[in-house]
Amino acid sequence: MLLTRLERSQGVSLQGQYIMIELRPYQTEIIDSVFKAWQTANDVLVVAATGAGKTNCFFEIIDRFLIQHPGARVVILAHRAELITQPFARLQSFWPHLLPRAGIVMANQNDSHRQIIVATVQTLGHHSKKRM
Repeated sequence: MLLTRLERSQGVSLQGQYIMIELRPYQTEIIDSVFKAWQTANDVLVVAATGAGKTNCFFEIIDRFLIQHPGARVVILAHRAELITQPFARLQSFWPHLLPRAGIVMANQNDSHRQIIVATVQTLGHHSKKRM
C-alpha cells in the first residue's frame, strides 16, 4: 500500500470515506526501479501496457520525489485533453495532499506557477503562447 506519509498510513479521508490505493507488485517494482535508475541516469523511461496503472506509478513517483526534493517542480505531458483531466481525478481520489500544489496548463488555463503541472504538448509547444 502507499504509505509515504503518516496521514496516508491511516487512510485518506474524502467526504467521510477512507480510501487507500494498493499498488500491484509490478507497479512497486517499476517505482523502485525508477528511483534506482535515477542514481546513475537523469533520463528514465517507463513503458507499460494500457491499463497497467501508469498513472498510479507516476503519481507515487512524484509523491516520493517531492518528499526527497521539496523545492522541485514536475511537469506531466499528455497529447490529448482527456489525458489531462483523468490524472487530476486520480490525484483527487488517492493523492489529495498533492492537489493544492497541482495545476493545468492547457488552452485558457495557465497554472504554470504550480509545483506539479499537467500540460498538453500542443500548449507548451505553441510558439505564440509563453507558458513556462
